[in-house]
Amino acid sequence: FTVIPLVSQSKVMGVFCLTYIGGVPPSEREIKVFTIVGSHISSAVNNIRAYEAEKRAVAEMKELDKLKDEFISMVSHEIRTPLTSIKAFAEILMNTENIAEDKRKKYFSIINSESERLTRLINDMLDVAKIESGEVELARSNFSLSGMIEEIVLSRRSLSDQKSQVVRMTLPPEKLSINADRDRLL
Repeated sequence: FTVIPLVSQSKVMGVFCLTYIGGVPPSEREIKVFTIVGSHISSAVNNIRAYEAEKRAVAEMKELDKLKDEFISMVSHEIRTPLTSIKAFAEILMNTENIAEDKRKKYFSIINSESERLTRLINDMLDVAKIESGEVELARSNFSLSGMIEEIVLSRRSLSDQKSQVVRMTLPPEKLSINADRDRLL
């Protein structure tokens, strides 16, 4: 028998084995024909492999694109929430002449805390390497859960007022404390 290598890009992909029938070896011409056929087979196999690799790459790109879209949607929502509060309370302060000093201070406090929250969110996004590696650090602290709920309701109050909605908040009389990353809960 005669062995003809299947070569593509200087790499042997396999072999063509020609068996002699009746003890007669193939002629030079037959070997050339089988060598040409072998190179076409090698090219076809390479094309199939390249096509399959391209299909996998396209599927991966589509999945990455979907994840990117979900990430952008989530980030947009997370940024929009404090921005909405900041904008609403700033508009109240700009458009209302006679606001009691305690309310004015409370509104400025909400604007300040929402601005700080927004800054922390942006810092988290800038630290993509930590997010990708799963090494996001939690800034755990003890704080009043009731106070956080009250702050959330107050910071969103202008939205409900604009829509003539009434928000009622009923908290238990005992102070609830929690040890967690406050910003991630907000």
